[in-house]
Amino acid sequence: MPRKFSTLIKSGLVLGLFVFCSFTSDAFDSTEDDSLSAKYVNHHNFDRSLIPAMDIYGTQWDSLHIDSPWFEIAKLDTIFDLKLVEEDCEYVHPYKGPLNSKFGWRWNRMHKGMDIDLNMGDPIVAAFDGVVRIVKNDYYGFGNYVMIRHYNGIETLYAHLSRFNVLPNQTVRAGDVIGYGGNTGRSTGPHLHFETRFLGQAFDPSLIIDFDEFALKNKEISIDKTWFPYLVDPYKYQMQYAKYYRIRKGDTLSHIARRQGTTVTALCRLNGINRNTILRIGRTIRVR
Repeated sequence: MPRKFSTLIKSGLVLGLFVFCSFTSDAFDSTEDDSLSAKYVNHHNFDRSLIPAMDIYGTQWDSLHIDSPWFEIAKLDTIFDLKLVEEDCEYVHPYKGPLNSKFGWRWNRMHKGMDIDLNMGDPIVAAFDGVVRIVKNDYYGFGNYVMIRHYNGIETLYAHLSRFNVLPNQTVRAGDVIGYGGNTGRSTGPHLHFETRFLGQAFDPSLIIDFDEFALKNKEISIDKTWFPYLVDPYKYQMQYAKYYRIRKGDTLSHIARRQGTTVTALCRLNGINRNTILRIGRTIRVR
């Protein structure tokens, strides 16, 4: 029988998150797919009473869009106290590799996850117990990716996979292999792009996970709007990562872009100039 996670809201409201740690794919009315060692559950057969964290998300179950439900910052005027793990529902690190890149402003855009170095074909596992919400290919972005909604209210995303090992609406346990490392989509080499999300938007995974020890920092967390600074005050957030360069004799936009690891187009956009703008010696130009 399912047990209950208690999600306490500091306004005094108590939300119940039902945890189905003992359920497997057999809990669904499904047909077997021998190629995946998993069971396919179509939209009509999926029992919506088994949707994780219904008291937070309701019965909305979108298998196409990552940013679902639509993020509303006003919802985070209340603080959500979540239990990440409970007894036999533990955390397992998706892949124990070094970080290539962290969460934050990168290359003039938001990087909403952690990039973990790996080799092609390395197994990727689910971080917590939950239900697979999306299995999809985003050719120009995430490539092959899996998104899971967990019973604790968190969602996790695993991108650039070479292939999948799960199907939409399938239940998974922490540590189950959900796919294999790859280099699909917008990727410059094999790695896992890993995201943690809540109420439709990403937050910094390092707030809850120690990526050196491959373990949770705490078993309970309190989420509010401070976890989403890039949404609360985008300009202030970007300026934390701003970098400037003082123009010297002989500098051109292409030379500056090459030395700073960016593009002329990005420099023009950041500084409100065009390719023909005269660069005056001693002036500064924003490069990040």
